[in-house]
Amino acid sequence: MPISRRHFLCLSTLLLMPATGISSRREKTLTVAWPVDVLSRDPARGTPIQSPILKCVYDQPLGLSPSLDIVPALITRFRWLDRFNTILKLHFRNDVLFHNGQPFSARDFAFSFLERARLLPGTLLSGIWGNIERIETPDAFTAVVHFTRPMATALSMMVDIPSYVVPQEYYQKVGPQQFRAKPVGSGPYRLIDYQPGMHITLEANPFYWRGRPGFERITFLIVPDKLSRLAMLEAGHIDLSLDFTTRDAQSVATKGNLTPYFQPTTGITLLQMVNKGALQDRRVRLAMHHAINKPLISKAVFQGHALPVSIPAGKNMPGYDPGFTFAWDRQKAARLLKHAGYSRHKPLKLNFYTTKGMLPGDLEIASAIAYMWKEVGIDARLQIVTPAMLVSYRNSNKFDGPLLQGWNPAAGDPATYSGLLLNPDAALSLWKSDDLRAALQKLSLITDFQQRAAAFKTFDRWQVSQGYTIPLFQNTSVLLYKPDLAVPENMAGQVDFFKIRPRQKTRGDTQR
Repeated sequence: MPISRRHFLCLSTLLLMPATGISSRREKTLTVAWPVDVLSRDPARGTPIQSPILKCVYDQPLGLSPSLDIVPALITRFRWLDRFNTILKLHFRNDVLFHNGQPFSARDFAFSFLERARLLPGTLLSGIWGNIERIETPDAFTAVVHFTRPMATALSMMVDIPSYVVPQEYYQKVGPQQFRAKPVGSGPYRLIDYQPGMHITLEANPFYWRGRPGFERITFLIVPDKLSRLAMLEAGHIDLSLDFTTRDAQSVATKGNLTPYFQPTTGITLLQMVNKGALQDRRVRLAMHHAINKPLISKAVFQGHALPVSIPAGKNMPGYDPGFTFAWDRQKAARLLKHAGYSRHKPLKLNFYTTKGMLPGDLEIASAIAYMWKEVGIDARLQIVTPAMLVSYRNSNKFDGPLLQGWNPAAGDPATYSGLLLNPDAALSLWKSDDLRAALQKLSLITDFQQRAAAFKTFDRWQVSQGYTIPLFQNTSVLLYKPDLAVPENMAGQVDFFKIRPRQKTRGDTQR
């Protein structure tokens, strides 16, 4: 498999550095090939695929257990002070230090979630936390957050992007530009070197409140090309990489003495619909859903590892509803289209938007769906969009056809799936209608999590039956790594580098 000249030079430079050589100091350094560069070292602009790197440098207020339970982190206790989820009291640890030695306090939390959200309009940070009215800090380790409207998802969002804590004093002293150049967090690693588009090097934080991480140093090589990452794994030049199809992982693992790791996650692949043109006709939307043979696509692209879903939730997620299925039925799809005035001889022509390489197999999935639609009378013209185009098209209301979308809120809270993607008042929404607004406003008033999850199951059955979204698969995290690594399971779908350790070999040891 070919490696580009750019990344060959990058790899060669790395291997010539004795402090980071994999073979000579294996227990000290972890070397990872990462598919994308970080868009910004400021966590306010993070994306899901960048989150594992950001989580090395910055802490989040709360943590997430392997079973998706919210657990203490910087926050030790929390309590809603009203029955409408608008006032939240938080208590913090008193032993957390930022990388520059400054102690963490409630004022840093208030700055990170209130003031920075106001300083950075248009960011995901502002979009999620912009409804904070004020944050009171009665003492150094207590905060009371006041929201302008019910925010039942606040705790779930505190374990998700872009909910990271930054030091107020340092940020205000150096300014946003210098902070991006030399970021300071309180996470398990600190940044020591960054060459844009080439590599990111992190060093262990010896004073981390959770204890020392498993490696003294992590080097992330930025290698966008999948074939190059696979070749580097086969050659033994890197320890771990990700963002592969299951077929690629299984093929290379057998040749390179590598451990393949397939973990069902909280990520969902779905089609977002837009209420424009022919898609305003419910018959058309339902025909598009009935025409998609999800098990066949899963088998072809993911060797069956991606679970077909009928609502935006999968196994072991709070919103999963195995009792509801939306059947593949090509004849029914053709009948619905015929009633709407379309057929194979008079096809519906529309644009179908997809990314390429942003999700494992995204273009393959989109191409398969387009073929299946063509069989029933839909001529879908694939339009490839970049991450920057996704933001631009959303902001300018430019999407005029369905969008293949990956969505991965870490905690799996159903209110952060269709609750955000279908909220007409949210920037992420493509389908905007009053019936959705009314339904979601009622759901936002449910304070009990279990009751809210059950209510969202009912909501999702209804919205899928209306054709407002077309859920496709529960995603599977696909990693490849050397067998001398111990990589813990992570339902959230993001690699937790703090928890990766050199594998302790014992008599009779077997690989995962």
